Amino acid sequence: MNKNSDNGRISKRDPNLYIDKVTKADQGSYRCRATNRFPVGTVDETEFHADLIQQLRINGNLGWLYPLILIIVILLLLFLTIFVCSALKKRKQNQYNVAKREKTLRTVEENERLKEVEVYEE
Repeated sequence: MNKNSDNGRISKRDPNLYIDKVTKADQGSYRCRATNRFPVGTVDETEFHADLIQQLRINGNLGWLYPLILIIVILLLLFLTIFVCSALKKRKQNQYNVAKREKTLRTVEENERLKEVEVYEE
């Protein structure tokens, strides 16, 4: 807790360390060391240490923008996939709709017969 602690930005309130108005200068390794003696008050007293080292990284101001762009791209790809699949499904339905194709062919044949009859009548 020696870095910048003189201006009051860094404070320790057990068991937490607080840093107000974090800047790039605060980036780095922070270490917490706990010491304890066991068993207490005997000749065989042994000192135990536990260290916790935590890295603090400061991202830029636009760090939120990359995940947002990624989400938008994924959504656009999803919509494009849904649109293409629905268009292919409609095309496939029209292609294999036998009743509709037969009706269309009958209509075309009847129109051709009518044209032939009109040609003969003239």
